[in-house]
Amino acid sequence: MKRLIHFLMVFSFTTCLCAELKFRLPKGAKYKVSKAQVTRATDTLKENFVADTNRLQAILRAPIMCGPGLWDRIKSSTNFLKRPIADTALKVPLPDGRMQECPAALLQSSGEAQAFCRALSELLSGAGTMTVRAPDEQEFKLYWATIPFNEITDPLLVAAGTNHSFICQFGKKGALFWIDDVKNMRFKR
Repeated sequence: MKRLIHFLMVFSFTTCLCAELKFRLPKGAKYKVSKAQVTRATDTLKENFVADTNRLQAILRAPIMCGPGLWDRIKSSTNFLKRPIADTALKVPLPDGRMQECPAALLQSSGEAQAFCRALSELLSGAGTMTVRAPDEQEFKLYWATIPFNEITDPLLVAAGTNHSFICQFGKKGALFWIDDVKNMRFKR
């Protein structure tokens, strides 16, 4: 009996330390992030995700993946006169079962990351106040459709405003690993 009580106490304590999304994840998806990780990431995003290139550089360091919704918006910026080496396309599954190729970029050098910070800063300058929160189900599904892995072990947050919903996944060193504007993803019909 004591072992059972001990197990239940440890299990409930462990469960309470895990951050949870408020919806059922797609089959195969795993989100293993602690509440402490989410709190740190939220504070970092609130402090640095602003229209200031220097503050953005604190969280946007190479390598960083720019997903299709955001890349489509900033790829023609004058900050990218020299295209990133890894200007690519992601195959995204559509609800009808077809696949669509969407442009994306992996920014690998410090020069590419700096150009990205400048382009994003320009976009954020007109974005207004952003609210940092957990992704909703639709935002998660759009993000999930573009990523090549099943297990998420670092915080996933959304910086949402009137015209944008930037989904941001942190990496191991407190910088963003993936960023996309899921509110502005465009799919062919």
